[in-house]
Amino acid sequence: MSCHKKQFSIKMRAEKNGEHISGAEDIVEGILVERLSGELLARALEHPNGQAEIISIKVEAIEGKIKKVKALPVTTIEVDNAEQGWLEVKKQLNQILSSLRGGTTKQSALEKESGCQMQRFSKTDCFVVPPRNDNSLIEHIISIIKTADKMRGAIIYDIRRKKRVEPDQARGVRVSRVGTDRILSKREKNHFAEALTLASKASEAKGIIGEICVSDDLDYVTGYVASKRFGYVRITKLKKVRERWGGRIYLYDGEAGDLAESIDFLENTPVIVESVPNNPVTLSVAKDLALANAIESKKNTNTWRNIRIRNSGTSFDGASAVLMASNDYLGLSQHPEVKAVAVKAIKTYGTGAGASRLITGTLPAHTEFEKAIAKFKDTESAILFGSGYSANTGVIPAMADLGGVILSDELNHASIIDGCRLSKAQTIVYRHNDMADLEAKAKQYAGQGGLIVSDAVFSMDGDIVNLPRLLEIAEKYDYYLMIDEAHSTGVLGKTGRGITEHFGCRNPDIIMGTCGKALGSEGGFICGSKQLIEYLINEARSFIFSTAIAPAGAVSATKALEIISREPERIERLRQNIVLFCDKLKLENNQTPIIPIIIGDEKKAVEISDKLLKAGYYIPAIRYPTVAKGTARLRVALSSEHTKEQILDATNIIASLDPSLCSG
Repeated sequence: MSCHKKQFSIKMRAEKNGEHISGAEDIVEGILVERLSGELLARALEHPNGQAEIISIKVEAIEGKIKKVKALPVTTIEVDNAEQGWLEVKKQLNQILSSLRGGTTKQSALEKESGCQMQRFSKTDCFVVPPRNDNSLIEHIISIIKTADKMRGAIIYDIRRKKRVEPDQARGVRVSRVGTDRILSKREKNHFAEALTLASKASEAKGIIGEICVSDDLDYVTGYVASKRFGYVRITKLKKVRERWGGRIYLYDGEAGDLAESIDFLENTPVIVESVPNNPVTLSVAKDLALANAIESKKNTNTWRNIRIRNSGTSFDGASAVLMASNDYLGLSQHPEVKAVAVKAIKTYGTGAGASRLITGTLPAHTEFEKAIAKFKDTESAILFGSGYSANTGVIPAMADLGGVILSDELNHASIIDGCRLSKAQTIVYRHNDMADLEAKAKQYAGQGGLIVSDAVFSMDGDIVNLPRLLEIAEKYDYYLMIDEAHSTGVLGKTGRGITEHFGCRNPDIIMGTCGKALGSEGGFICGSKQLIEYLINEARSFIFSTAIAPAGAVSATKALEIISREPERIERLRQNIVLFCDKLKLENNQTPIIPIIIGDEKKAVEISDKLLKAGYYIPAIRYPTVAKGTARLRVALSSEHTKEQILDATNIIASLDPSLCSG
């Protein structure tokens, strides 16, 4: 190979009074070595940090393959001063550290090496890390970087072991043997392009989850936080002009034995970073590219979601179809009496509540529903929330404030999961409907108190929780018990009163439910003791800080409760439809209207759903991340208002599209 075509690494280091004042490097073809060396020499002689006394330029031929990586996507955060800048740094660091809780880090290593208790969050080998120590850890990391200005290289901080781990703590670790895929002048320092290049290489190092950097140049005050997951985030002011300090710190979250490999990559592996912009003017393009890449990734894995336009009850994107996806299990959203009271409420109260009930006062429409649902559920009191989702994300953190742990079923609804995440309590996830696993974990944490929380009917599988055993375990080990009856109210029990009527047992401490399913309206509710409801009015943030549901929604739900009580035949029709549907497809008889037909492959599930729509039935494909990868499904949701003819026709079409779906 001609010397002109061979790749060379060129490094410049400049010192004054024994201190590092300048450094730069690049990887270029041999024909450019002389030019680049001259540019780096001129830069060292004219550096604003001072006149160099010793300048070294090292040229090395690169043997073997050069790794190529894409430049990190870039965003800019404009701040007015360094104080604001460091607040933004803390936000970015918290985002990086928080992302580890949903990652695939192995539990045993983290528990063993950091002493941090982690618990399984789902079947996908993810774990929940309690966030309680993040703020102190972030403050400690920031304090370290502000002492790094005398170092030639970077600090490596092990977040598991909470200590610096670079072998030479006086020198640090330097990212070396790195360049870009285009020629950039090195005579004057391009802080942005050079920093992005280094950060992009570092993000590929094993175990490096993030980086903070502040330039030590006197006239450059912009710094950045970078990570593989969140990109390169420029923060425009992290120090004052003419301040002579700076530093770089890498956050390490790998095994101790892998550190040498990571450092070797940083210092010795030749890397070309592609698509490095010359200046941050292209930031908006980089952000748009990041969004486009994320969208494309979902499309390529058949997990992309799009919203279908439902023009009426039976028209989807212009195609006429029978809806077999709605949670309106008793058809009450279309009941003439329910519609009539809603219209009357709008004429009386207007279309909205105006504010939180603690701000503008509560309306009779709200209190009348609360009395009706408390009577329906046989509890002392009740409270109405804006939605079922806001009920869970408000109540669970409020209960966690009382202390103890949260024990949560691994297939609980996303609103329960998010309620646990928002709480300050340690979340222990037990195997789905596995009472032995729950009891073992309840016993392990006995004495601390806390909350056991579970769906009554699980929203993607349609199975029913073992409430009698839950009640026994909660009482035995002194936990509050919260049951989410979103999919059991109006469905289970002879008169639709839910899971306690279904099993013939007492109520749990906290009953949560929604008005947006069998009650055909909107909103969520909590039923329980008078003392519990008084506590939630004062502590549940989603009640305190959210606008109440429209009065029309509240009176609609109250009327629906009345209809359920006087027309139990609706519940019986629903049960008959469930049995007929399952029998025709030879599915294991389900006691609830949620009937999953497991397909497995995401693409195939979408294709079958589309074919069903063309045949006149809308049954959506449910895919990851709503369900685990490889368990994509059609989620059938039946109603008491589906006719026998519709059910027979739908099951025949499903069987004709894929006979294997009729094997149970």
